[in-house]
Amino acid sequence: MLSTSRAGYEQRIIPIGGLLVCDNPKVVLCSHAIGMGVVLAACDPVARVGGLFHALLPEAQAHPSRAKEKPGLFLDAGLEALESTMRASGAVSSRIQYFASGGTQVMGTSGNLNIGLRNTDTLHRLLAAQGITLTGANLGGYSCRSFYLAIESGAASVMLSGHLQELPLCPPLTTT
Repeated sequence: MLSTSRAGYEQRIIPIGGLLVCDNPKVVLCSHAIGMGVVLAACDPVARVGGLFHALLPEAQAHPSRAKEKPGLFLDAGLEALESTMRASGAVSSRIQYFASGGTQVMGTSGNLNIGLRNTDTLHRLLAAQGITLTGANLGGYSCRSFYLAIESGAASVMLSGHLQELPLCPPLTTT
C-alpha cells in the first residue's frame, strides 16, 4: 500500500488541466478533487518514469488552440502528450503501465450533460484504439477522489471517502 506521506518523498500535485512527467523516483504524483474529470497516469517501473494528467473534457476538437496550450485539459490531447513526453523521458512503450481514476456520475444528469460518463467512454475508446490496457482503475461512482502514483514502485492508489486503497487490477478492455 502506498503511503502518501513517506519521509524523503516529494509530493507533486497536478491540478485540473495539468500534465507532468517526472523521472525522479522519490516523487509521488497526485491529483485531488477528481470528479467528472479523469486522471490518467502512466509509469515505466524499469526506467522509473511516471506521468499524470487531469483531464476535464473528453475531446479537444472544439478547442484546438486551448489543447495546444494545455493538452492535459482534454483526454485525447492529454494522452498524446503524456505518451510522447514519457518516451522522451526514457520510458519504453511496452513497459508502461496505465492507471485511471475519476468519471464521477453527477446525479440527475443524462446524455451530453453527463460529462463523467462521456469522459470514461472516451477514455476506453482512446485506449482501445491504441491497444492500451489499464493496469488499474477506479472509475465512475458518485464520489470525488484523490489519486497517487509513486514513481519508485509504480504503485497507484486512490483516496475515496477518506480511505486510501490500491487500485484494483483491470480486466482487458473490450470494444463494442
